[in-house]
Amino acid sequence: GIEDITYVSYAKCLRIIGNTKLAKRVLTEGLLLYPKSEQILLEFHNLYDYLGDWESAKKIAYNLISVNPKQAEYYFRLGRTHSYLKNYTKAKQVYQTGLQYRHGLTFKKLIKKYKDLLP
Repeated sequence: GIEDITYVSYAKCLRIIGNTKLAKRVLTEGLLLYPKSEQILLEFHNLYDYLGDWESAKKIAYNLISVNPKQAEYYFRLGRTHSYLKNYTKAKQVYQTGLQYRHGLTFKKLIKKYKDLLP
């Protein structure tokens, strides 16, 4: 059968040329076959970001986090989405979680580490 990356590549090309409806159909079909595909979910998030469909982008970001909860980038995507939805408190919390996963430190320790580096 067709691999998940094939769906992603085709949908990305469609998104770039502006055929977003077909891109969405291609990704939906791919997700039926590969429901946990991070690549398909990422391209879905890219599509919704491009369209400014922040509610759908939020659902996809939460789905990405459920598939791979230690991937910092997914928290950053969710934080961006919350920012566009004007959920600033939630965006801040999610960004902090992403930073913790990116650096392997609690947010408090991360702040202390960078304060200690200041002259």
